[in-house]
Amino acid sequence: MDTTIDTHLKDFCRLMQHKGYHNRFVISDASGHVIDDFLRLGLYKYFRLYPPGGAKTKLQLNSYLQHKSQSNYIMMRMEISYDADNGIKINKVTLHQKNLAVARTYRPEINSRLLGAQMMISQFPKPNIIKDWLKGNGVSQVRSPGSR
Repeated sequence: MDTTIDTHLKDFCRLMQHKGYHNRFVISDASGHVIDDFLRLGLYKYFRLYPPGGAKTKLQLNSYLQHKSQSNYIMMRMEISYDADNGIKINKVTLHQKNLAVARTYRPEINSRLLGAQMMISQFPKPNIIKDWLKGNGVSQVRSPGSR
């Protein structure tokens, strides 16, 4: 592999590791090539199998930031581009929370401005069980000590 690509991949993977993105990623491109692996390994595999050849390469990285169940998860879609002069650039990050059907989109000016993984998760409201209980939602789940 070209040392330029290798340096750019190391820098990008180090940034992502530092920001807390440790999960598996599905890496895909417009041609339909798909690799499912941890970020560093997946990107190395991708660029080994499909070298850029001088043109700008656009990729999509998909991963779960949080997965509690089939109906409660936060999915991240990151659109990146690679060119030999500038390395990897994060163009857009879209977060989607399944149970609330809410999506948020971010466009970091520079890669280092990418929010950390835990900060991304905190962008979505957490259910407040006490407030729901006080409003009368979920009261049927609470039983008095003498009832069965």
